[in-house]
Amino acid sequence: TADFTKVHTVNHGETLSGIAQQHYSDPALWRPIAVANLLDDPRALAAGQQLRVPALPFTDPITGEVTR
Repeated sequence: TADFTKVHTVNHGETLSGIAQQHYSDPALWRPIAVANLLDDPRALAAGQQLRVPALPFTDPITGEVTR
């Protein structure tokens, strides 16, 4: 299966909800990005940090929850 994960480099002041808006057109879909990057604190992003932005639908590997 092809992996359609994108990589996003965080800019100063960006938030996960803003990145979700940019990639998914929905700021509420920030959780798949947090889970894919094993972020302990989704509010602690650093400029220059590279984040995996998984394709939707996304299945949380721990809970099995699917985000569409």
